[in-house]
Amino acid sequence: MTRRQGLAVVSMALLGLVIGSSAAWAEQGRPLSGSMMTSSGTIASIDAQSKTLRLKTGPVSWKNFQLDQEARITSGLRKLELNDLAPGTEVRVEYQQEGNRQIAHRVDVMRPSGSNTPASSKLEAPSEPAPRTQPE
Repeated sequence: MTRRQGLAVVSMALLGLVIGSSAAWAEQGRPLSGSMMTSSGTIASIDAQSKTLRLKTGPVSWKNFQLDQEARITSGLRKLELNDLAPGTEVRVEYQQEGNRQIAHRVDVMRPSGSNTPASSKLEAPSEPAPRTQPE
């Protein structure tokens, strides 16, 4: 192979890499249907009957979530039920987009309603310091 042919092969390989990378980068902005996504905000309302959750995600934006039958709801290390949640609770939701619906698979309480401390800090902090032992 001549030097000119070698440069042509390398150039074509680089061009393919740039085009492929550009296409992949452009796709990152649009999640594929069925891929897991997350959203955080404050619970605006809950409908336990229909297992739906309305989340305020910004000053003038909301998202509605349908909880999956096996959705996991937690606060720190504690497992919760849907009726344990209340409006005003700060949460993070992991969900999948299915058509025009958001199906929640996991809801993590970040800050309980009316609380200034994260939910997990109450569960992870020991109630009393461990006693100290003195070497003999």
